Amino acid sequence: MRIQNGDTARAVAESFGKEKIVRYPFVLINILLLSGQGKNIIAGDYFFSEPIGAFKVAQRIVTGEFDLTPIRVTIPEGMASFEMVKLFGNSFYYFDEKKFLKLAEEKEGYLFPDTYFIFPNATTEEIVGQLSGTFNAKISKYEQKIKTSGKNIKDIIIMASIIEREAKKPEDKNLVSGILWKRFYIKMPLQVDAPFAYISDKNTYELTEDDLKQDSPYNTYKHLGLPPGPISNPGIESILAAISPKQSQYLYYLSDRSGNMHYAATFEEHKRNKILYVNSL
Repeated sequence: MRIQNGDTARAVAESFGKEKIVRYPFVLINILLLSGQGKNIIAGDYFFSEPIGAFKVAQRIVTGEFDLTPIRVTIPEGMASFEMVKLFGNSFYYFDEKKFLKLAEEKEGYLFPDTYFIFPNATTEEIVGQLSGTFNAKISKYEQKIKTSGKNIKDIIIMASIIEREAKKPEDKNLVSGILWKRFYIKMPLQVDAPFAYISDKNTYELTEDDLKQDSPYNTYKHLGLPPGPISNPGIESILAAISPKQSQYLYYLSDRSGNMHYAATFEEHKRNKILYVNSL
């Protein structure tokens, strides 16, 4: 709750009542005026995790007890911006869901997954700035690797965002990266399921034939090359896998329901793996 310089006791009490911080604004007004503290209100941002009594509110706003303890927010690797909204929820007074989604849309893939300690009065712009600033700080350590990889940062982050959703273990991320870059360079469709979770919120086992036919630029079964943008916000392991893929004889892979990866060099082998590890379940 923000109190501006020059706000009167009445204006403060009414705004606190409007935000349900106090039940009866006139009680807060009387406390401030009768105690002679009406002109001693300290401007600033005050955080209230729950409604409290008018006497305690009066005490806090005349002593400057802001209670701005940083809130711990952990963003898992591979989370998309529309999923992050749930993490911030009502914990941040100035957080605006629509504004966040609009700002984050331009920075999808570049909002670094990490554990953050953010003040409850942080604005939406400050939160997005902190996440993207962390990405810039982390990626700066690998500028030389990116330069020598022969790939541009945009393609790397798009590929990393796919790898993050397709593979969990570091060794699998590296192998999957090698397979997907191989498909990319030989002009074979990437044929990955992960982008469908971004455009239709469906996982591999929920996809239908109609889903695979939809004319979206994120449909890597129908369109060659990479999607137009990242589908998640990848962590460092996936980014490094996208920068330095592991070469192998494989051209196909699939994940069973336990998350174990199964690789194949030919489509016939891939079909057998599908029967053994997916269709048999």
